[in-house]
Amino acid sequence: MFSFWSTERIAQEVDGSHPTELLCFADYCINLSSFGFSRHQNDPRIYLHYQHEKGREAVADSFHDFLKIYLHDPEMLLR
Repeated sequence: MFSFWSTERIAQEVDGSHPTELLCFADYCINLSSFGFSRHQNDPRIYLHYQHEKGREAVADSFHDFLKIYLHDPEMLLR
């Protein structure tokens, strides 16, 4: 199950449990993995971060593409 966060939750989640280079805005399966924007201005991609692993993986080239994938085949975001 995917969960898109409110602005209040986004602010709360900036606490060190997510990579500092990401601004996360959603999660899957009660925070098993989270999705976020890069904090670098020149990187429009959306990244997936698993809570038990270091690093991140690009899952969409933009937020628009992320939403298109989510609406048509959300499981693709977890591969």
